[in-house]
Amino acid sequence: MGWKETIEKLEKELEKIEEKEKKISENKKEVRAKLAAAKKGQEAEKNKKIASLIEGQLGDLSDEKLDMLKLILEDNASVFHIGREQAGSDPQWKGGDGET
Repeated sequence: MGWKETIEKLEKELEKIEEKEKKISENKKEVRAKLAAAKKGQEAEKNKKIASLIEGQLGDLSDEKLDMLKLILEDNASVFHIGREQAGSDPQWKGGDGET
């Protein structure tokens, strides 16, 4: 095989590789977008659960109630940290879905 044929063969091979890289890049973008959407959905569901829990205890959440809740949470944050440490040995600290 001469140089001309070798060059043409290698150029075609390079073209195929570049096409595969392009497809992989497109697939990566698609998977990243799906992953971001899944994480956003998970976060939205979590926020909805938190809001529902709080509204169940406090009723409609006015700005005043939210400010009071913020102060209560700040004052009692250590309780949650202690609870997280105990979660491994005490089932009462575990969430309904197995998460702490």
